[in-house]
Amino acid sequence: MKKWIGIFLFLLCIPKFVHAEEQPSFSAIPVLTEDQKKGVSGYFSLRAEHGETMDLTVELRNNTNAPIVIKMDGTNGLTTKNGGIQYTVEDETEFTGFWDDRYKMKERIKIQKEITLGVNETKKIPVTVTVPEEGDGTFVGGLLFRPQFEEEKASVEEGDVRFEIESTFAYAMAIVLHVNDQEPNVKAEDAYTSYAGKDMNLLINWKNLSPTISRITNVQYNVMDDKDSVVFETNVKQIKMAPSTWIQYPLFWNGDVKAGEYQLHLTYELEGESHERKIPFTIGEKKVNQYIEDNQNRTDPVVVKNKTPFGIWVILFVLLAALVWILYKNKKKTKQ
Repeated sequence: MKKWIGIFLFLLCIPKFVHAEEQPSFSAIPVLTEDQKKGVSGYFSLRAEHGETMDLTVELRNNTNAPIVIKMDGTNGLTTKNGGIQYTVEDETEFTGFWDDRYKMKERIKIQKEITLGVNETKKIPVTVTVPEEGDGTFVGGLLFRPQFEEEKASVEEGDVRFEIESTFAYAMAIVLHVNDQEPNVKAEDAYTSYAGKDMNLLINWKNLSPTISRITNVQYNVMDDKDSVVFETNVKQIKMAPSTWIQYPLFWNGDVKAGEYQLHLTYELEGESHERKIPFTIGEKKVNQYIEDNQNRTDPVVVKNKTPFGIWVILFVLLAALVWILYKNKKKTKQ
């Protein structure tokens, strides 16, 4: 029964591929103004001044043959923990946030909370944006549009266990305000290990020190022990950060977990210029002992499933085949 539940859930999670002739349930198009930066058309990218109030318009269209209700919110532009920009009503999470509150935009973007669109109807939605009185650089916010459908859930139950999958859809449109553009400046400030969910991770505290969208590329992480031997290494092509934000970038600890002194050797490029940094950190005995204890008691399917290596199965198969052949030969000789 568990096998069939796993297969069923796998099939539910397979993404639906949209063919060229299919359309999303609605479309949102920015009505551009004369303040729009040249070459940008899919979102608002505007030259602005401190304290200015900007009146913008978004055109919403219902692409379906039934009325729909669309919920709308102003958002912040926040960095995701893996490096990227998300448009969210959150000010901070466990892994990301603002270190300068002047660059929060959610409360400065005003739009009505919801609207109903008739069959194939188009409406123009007014948006009011207030530019902060202080702070230079780039202010990043956005608009979030969510169709209000009846909740569609798939549920499977076996005994006391209940699996539930819920699908949601949202469309985000950026609003980027440029007030005296600044140069990017990103720094990795510190690193430490985090143990949760039976996995050890190394968290790197990246901080975008500049009030502008910053990109670092070709990021190379080398973790060294106290003997200057490589514990593990990995690389990331790009980390993109929203203005004046921080993140705790997670790296899976892909090496032996031992108490001791370590050092993170870090290299990356910013605006074509190479940077290098070495960050010391420590793993304590208590954390390592807890990690060992928890992982010795692991009984989850992933660990159990891979307990017998593939090579062992090959050897057993060969031995079994040889045994069958020997029995066959002996039986043949007995008949003779």
